[in-house]
Amino acid sequence: MTRSVNLLSMTLLATVLSVGATYAQDDKGADKAVDKSDKSEQPGFSDDVVKDKSNNEKWRGGTAKFPSKPKDMWELGIHGGYLQYAGDVNTQPGYAFGLHVRKSLGYVFSLRGNFMYGVAYGLNYLGSQRGAGKNRVLGGSSALPTAAQSGIAAPNNSAARGYGFITPDDIDGRIQPNQVNQKLGTGLPFFYNYRSEYAEASLQGIITLNNLKFHKERTKWDMFLIGGIGFQYYSTAHDALDKNGNLYDFRKIKGVKSAGNNIEIFGGQPVQDELKAAGIGSEGAASYETYGEEWGSLEDLFSGGANGKKAKVNPIANGGAGIGYHLSKRVTVSLEHQVTFNDDDLLDGYRWTEQGDFTQNKDFPHYTNIRLNFHLGSSKNAVEPLWWLNPLDAPYADMQKSRNKP
Repeated sequence: MTRSVNLLSMTLLATVLSVGATYAQDDKGADKAVDKSDKSEQPGFSDDVVKDKSNNEKWRGGTAKFPSKPKDMWELGIHGGYLQYAGDVNTQPGYAFGLHVRKSLGYVFSLRGNFMYGVAYGLNYLGSQRGAGKNRVLGGSSALPTAAQSGIAAPNNSAARGYGFITPDDIDGRIQPNQVNQKLGTGLPFFYNYRSEYAEASLQGIITLNNLKFHKERTKWDMFLIGGIGFQYYSTAHDALDKNGNLYDFRKIKGVKSAGNNIEIFGGQPVQDELKAAGIGSEGAASYETYGEEWGSLEDLFSGGANGKKAKVNPIANGGAGIGYHLSKRVTVSLEHQVTFNDDDLLDGYRWTEQGDFTQNKDFPHYTNIRLNFHLGSSKNAVEPLWWLNPLDAPYADMQKSRNKP
């Protein structure tokens, strides 16, 4: 009986060991299947597009805390839009265009080299007398023709040059006895206008505001802020002479009333329309023959004589905001507004008030533009720019894979 029990016990033990071995082999087979699945469905970015492949493998194996950063494409963009100066002269429609190159430094911050060129226009509906008189290229000290040479009977002095008037105290800083009301200059009003060639090059930092997504693989809309530094170039000219080279007699414009030496000036959009009808800017760029006042010859890039072409270069800072839309992995489009800050009040050629002192406003260019952007690089070796991707994509993928393990 005892021998039978022992034989049965040995038989049962052998059966248990055999089954255990079978299950152990099945577990090893299952582990091998999981490992095979891991290689075909790897979480995070492919090893082909990351900067550190060995770190990526360690992360998947659980020995590295963070996945490797992927290599991403460069962005090349072309842009065009509306350019205007926020200054002392009423703006007219202008334009600008350019290109940029942008590269991400992370999922949120990127750097962009930006270049633009454009032309800005302005036309005031209020005339200027004392302000124009103190302007060195428009007033009595200018090289413009005299009123007599232009066939104009000036209200003050037909032998004086240019526009406007100045008082003796404007000349030497003193109010001379019995001459406070004396006026020097033609007394002709001038309606400030300008055509300004403008260029700007800057290095900009861009911060993406909505890249962190908890429920999406990527973002379709990109909202961002812009800030940068660089340089601006401008060359501003006025239409101060008609096609025959004579001064304009702006007293003929409606809204300008003359009673002796006293001229009342007021206006609005109808006055601007009349100025255009009188020939202001009628010949395009050729109409603007008188280059604007300059701060000083040492500050100017070019100087071509009394009325020669003048241009200036300034250091600037710029800022703005924009929104982009993801059309495809290769093409996106964006809308931006950018403002440029400088310490210059002569972009529009106007710096003298009718009280005879400097204006309080600097002239800040504003540029509203549309950009068409292209992603450059091989999709086999780099992902699209990181500001379009979710930085949580790799951890989420790893969590999903862990939950699906047997």
